[in-house]
Amino acid sequence: MLQSFDVNTPDRTGLVQRSTASAVLANMFMSVLDDVIDAHALDVPEILVLTSSGTARTAKRSWVRWMDDMWLFGTDVSAMRRAQIDLQSAASSIAAFRSVSILSLA
Repeated sequence: MLQSFDVNTPDRTGLVQRSTASAVLANMFMSVLDDVIDAHALDVPEILVLTSSGTARTAKRSWVRWMDDMWLFGTDVSAMRRAQIDLQSAASSIAAFRSVSILSLA
């Protein structure tokens, strides 16, 4: 797939978007942010989940991520601000790492 992308689009570089490889790499980089936001998250009450074999209790945390959209829920404004600052710092380190990686591949 990557070879055909290179042949069909010679003026473009990089990984094909929406490919499995792209998703794996994106999740690898986002895992750093997942760790940061999880450190700021709170436990929420267990939720009963209906399954085909009955009900199951599952523990939940006060954050979710879909692709690159992250949501952290809380009531303490200062705690939310600390989480935002920590996330920005982690995102900056990812950007710096990405720049170094790209330069070393060139």
